[in-house]
Amino acid sequence: MIAQMRDELAPSAPSLADLRDWLLLNDILGEARRSLQWFDDCYGSLANKHEVSGLVEKAIGPLLIGAHRWRDARTVYGKQLWRMPLRELVTTWKAARRRLRGHPTKVGPAGREILSSDVGRPV
Repeated sequence: MIAQMRDELAPSAPSLADLRDWLLLNDILGEARRSLQWFDDCYGSLANKHEVSGLVEKAIGPLLIGAHRWRDARTVYGKQLWRMPLRELVTTWKAARRRLRGHPTKVGPAGREILSSDVGRPV
């Protein structure tokens, strides 16, 4: 049932709320790779890229690091990627690797912690 809800929300030109919900459902279902696939297929051609960029940074940026996609991570984070403390970078990488292996992310109250758990700050 949750997978069906997520598939109905599949964002090609998403609003911020729809994209957040879709990414959240991917994490709950342990299918973070679908979020990376969306990034590859859709993010570059979005008309509202500026509107969703903060969410993409928090939700997909860590996955790019976990997948060793440094060029894409640099595109998402900008120069701040290279200013990230090494400990935070390693923690982000480890958490993203777990997500990419299909381990569902723990959900906090109302799903608020799910997308930020990998970077240690609230969404």
